[in-house]
Amino acid sequence: MRAPNNDGNDHESVTARTPAEHGAHADELERWARETAAHEPTVFARDIAARLGPAHFAVRAKALDGALATLLRGRPLTQEHVEHTLSALRALAAALDADELRATLERLPADTLAHVALVLARYDAALFAVALAAWPGPLPWVSVARPLPSWPGDDAIRQHLMSVLTSEARASSRVRALFELVALGSTPDTVDAIARAAEDSVHDLRTAAVRALGRLGAASALVCVLDSPHATVRSDARQLLEQLARRPDARRADIIESLQRVARDERHSPRDRFESRRALRALGAPVEPQPWSRLHQDAADGLAHEVKTLANRVAINEYVEVLADTDDERAIDAVREALAHKTKVARALAGFRAFFRGPAGTRALHELEHDVDPLVRERAHELARMRG
Repeated sequence: MRAPNNDGNDHESVTARTPAEHGAHADELERWARETAAHEPTVFARDIAARLGPAHFAVRAKALDGALATLLRGRPLTQEHVEHTLSALRALAAALDADELRATLERLPADTLAHVALVLARYDAALFAVALAAWPGPLPWVSVARPLPSWPGDDAIRQHLMSVLTSEARASSRVRALFELVALGSTPDTVDAIARAAEDSVHDLRTAAVRALGRLGAASALVCVLDSPHATVRSDARQLLEQLARRPDARRADIIESLQRVARDERHSPRDRFESRRALRALGAPVEPQPWSRLHQDAADGLAHEVKTLANRVAINEYVEVLADTDDERAIDAVREALAHKTKVARALAGFRAFFRGPAGTRALHELEHDVDPLVRERAHELARMRG
């Protein structure tokens, strides 16, 4: 339950004020916060939750900015000012839920929030994560905070950001930490931390991590990410590798060499080797078909499941690309079995087109157009028309 105001007004009576009364009360709160922080900072830290907690977040932010301007920006920063600031912010955080606190911090001017985040980075990792998530606008926080006198150095801030990235903080905070790490520039530790985040259970964090690796130009890490169990991660990594390889530098040759090394190395998983070959195809590099493996068998089984139950065209397309990676006759048998199912295939028929690319695909399609099953022949004819 929120604490009542010291002037005797609880939350319900505050919301009943007229607009003019609200404005006067906001000015009163800001004046109290500024003057108390300047002359009685211990009282300010003690009473901040009771005075500002019940207020609207915009009013709360305005009053808080007045106080923080005094504590952090109005005079040389001392350890005493830091301690009063931390006590006040922790008291306010204890009185609010995470969304209310973030909404309050979001309304602070960027310069004030930059000072606040620098203090929190050193002394309170949990509140630092909230401040990061509240950072407004497209500019990185580090670009605003770096010129401030209290900036502890890039290496120290990098460690604080990595701590947020590996913490139990909300995904929005961890994604922001990724963005800030990219803004600080590439280091081996940064690339390793971001690559680990690409394996996280949170979808948004995985996606942001892979894109961060692309912005850092971390081609070797992106090659490793191709072994991810998540299809969206593998797809993003392939696209980023293709983009990096198209730049006018020596990176293309290095990327192709790395992908070919993974594709040939039997110590890597079948999925990893397949995704590497798929990336090589996207780059226009020659790729030899592979013998039938457990990966191909899993794809054939998954294809049958997709056709019988979901008819998901995207998933079917991915399974079919795995089958197209081999010249084994079991591949065409798997596709034929799928086409022979009487239900649901029609909705996802376009998903099978990947199997029929190239000369081998043309021969397979011709074979299916003359199959003994009329349903298979009909669907093969339709696929032939799709090819044009």
